[in-house]
Amino acid sequence: MRSFLLIVIAIIANFTHSYAQKDPELKNALAKMTAAVTSNNAQATVNLTSPRLIKPMGGRERALKLIKNSLAEVQRQNITIDSVINYTERSTSWL
Repeated sequence: MRSFLLIVIAIIANFTHSYAQKDPELKNALAKMTAAVTSNNAQATVNLTSPRLIKPMGGRERALKLIKNSLAEVQRQNITIDSVINYTERSTSWL
């Protein structure tokens, strides 16, 4: 029981110091995705979307059609996506 508690404490301590938000690859990927979405580039958005998300959408062609339709609907409603907040630089120590 004592060793179990030590393992649980070690795991919790590790989560309080997570640095995934500061990963340069994540920051770069988010910047590319943000640029694709704010420029209404459906093809780039699909290209940058994880295959794990593309699959449930019915594959690349259906995902592209869905994103194109979604972007067209947003434009039809006179909505402009001009910025995206990426929380990669925010501290998560309060969690």
